[in-house]
Amino acid sequence: LMERSFYLRLNEHSPLSGRTLADANLSQALGFQVIALQRNGSTLFSPGPDTMLEDGDRLFTQGNSDRLNELIGWRDLKPVESQGNQLTPEPGLSLIEAQVSDSADFAGKTIAELNFRQRFDLNVLVIYQAGETRHQNLARQLLNTGDRLLLQGSKDAVDAIKTNPFFDDCKSPSQSIIDRYQSAQRKLFEVEISDGSWLEGKALTDSRLGQTFDIQVIAIERKGEEILLPDPHMPLQVGDRLMLHSRPDKLDTIRGLQQLSIETMDEADRAILEAEDIELIEATLAPNSPIAGKTAADLDLRNRYGLQLLGILRAGKAIRYGLGDKTIEYGDTLLLMGPREKAELLQDDKDFLLLSQLPKMAKLPRNKPILASAIMAMVIIPVFVGWMPIALTAIAGATLMVLTKCLRMEEAYRSIEWKAVFLIAGMLPLGTAMQETGAATYLTQGLLSMVGNQGPWVVVASLYIITSLATTIIPTAALVVLMSPIAIQSAESLGISPYSAMMAIAMAASASFTSPISHPANILVMGPGGYRFNDYLKVGIPLAFVVFLTAMSVLPFLWPFE
Repeated sequence: LMERSFYLRLNEHSPLSGRTLADANLSQALGFQVIALQRNGSTLFSPGPDTMLEDGDRLFTQGNSDRLNELIGWRDLKPVESQGNQLTPEPGLSLIEAQVSDSADFAGKTIAELNFRQRFDLNVLVIYQAGETRHQNLARQLLNTGDRLLLQGSKDAVDAIKTNPFFDDCKSPSQSIIDRYQSAQRKLFEVEISDGSWLEGKALTDSRLGQTFDIQVIAIERKGEEILLPDPHMPLQVGDRLMLHSRPDKLDTIRGLQQLSIETMDEADRAILEAEDIELIEATLAPNSPIAGKTAADLDLRNRYGLQLLGILRAGKAIRYGLGDKTIEYGDTLLLMGPREKAELLQDDKDFLLLSQLPKMAKLPRNKPILASAIMAMVIIPVFVGWMPIALTAIAGATLMVLTKCLRMEEAYRSIEWKAVFLIAGMLPLGTAMQETGAATYLTQGLLSMVGNQGPWVVVASLYIITSLATTIIPTAALVVLMSPIAIQSAESLGISPYSAMMAIAMAASASFTSPISHPANILVMGPGGYRFNDYLKVGIPLAFVVFLTAMSVLPFLWPFE
């Protein structure tokens, strides 16, 4: 964590003073995480996006400081004197007003997702949507059917949009929509790419000028030639002069970022993470959590729990910056920080499992653990000795847990793995269909034709091996349902008791050690343990072989064929 941590100081008369953290764009522009803010001797942990910045603030920040150093090198922004219409500063540019048609295939997507500039060779200047005029941060704006757009581009691109079926009612822009755009006070600026600039060799899309700072590149002057609305993938060269369209406050934000001072950390500064009321927590996703695949920004951990994501450990590698755009996957270990009382909220969330113990845990009444253990024993013992079926004892045990208040009904409901329930419920008819349609008989005959002459134990061992191999690609609960009809048919064909074959399948499905995806427990420990796929093969194959030999040795005594 400390390898990428440093302080940023707002100097006197900083352009960022009086702005919020969100307006400073530290996260989107530079991939920084602001962990704490120090002001007048006090420390504010996990400052929110609405926190106002002041001169002299020290921001405890995590990220790659090289990105700020690159931005600092881009100091030669300067405004261009207005020469006529700010909307069409070049003779080759035109304007058109168009409406998104019902047949548009991009409704519900953002300007950035569509690569609108590259796709249509047009800049989106204004979006008139649901009675509101939008002219800021358009790259992240969703387009909907019926939206009216003010577009800027070459005459050829403007003519092409008139015949595009994705747009209706294309016409010269009305004076009212031009006035709304001009009221946004966007101005022209020029910048020259100097030798060693952070933009040298980068494509416009990689510079993220549009998405991050809401800057539009109108033209590039290169070696005396003017390139209007350049291709977003065109690499920039030393000596290029960029004509930019942007709001002055966005340029002020860039200047404010350039004026930030980077300060190294001493031992006293490092102790900021060891405050008594602050906790560092490691957590991972629970099996079957619905939030897998979502980005850290989608989870909104700050508003949901009051916690800040500091890093992600994935496949043994630490991800420490640009976290907002990273998806959270099964097996990831999340490093979180926040007030202790907020951290304890994470314990009750079924989507997360804590890997670090919190000092203050809610204590249960002393008699409840003993009572819960006794009920569990009452469920297991009758089944173990064969007095009662597991379905009956499990329902009785769950009812007793609720009646004795060892478990609340809400907790019981949340703990049910509904995906597993519906998976098994959906696979049971498939198992029945395999029997009734003859599929199980067909597969059984194929198996017996290969190994049936070798004796019943070879058949049982083959069923075990097939099941064990299939655990790497099929969920174990569904696999048992699929293999059971084959085991029963094989036992009937050989004239032996089906118990041995069924238990062999059950043991093989349980001993799924060779892949991280073969069992939820395997992927659960993958991130925290820093394991790789090969680690499961190295340990899992020998272990699976040991279990196979043990099962084949024990099964004849516990479940004989006769």
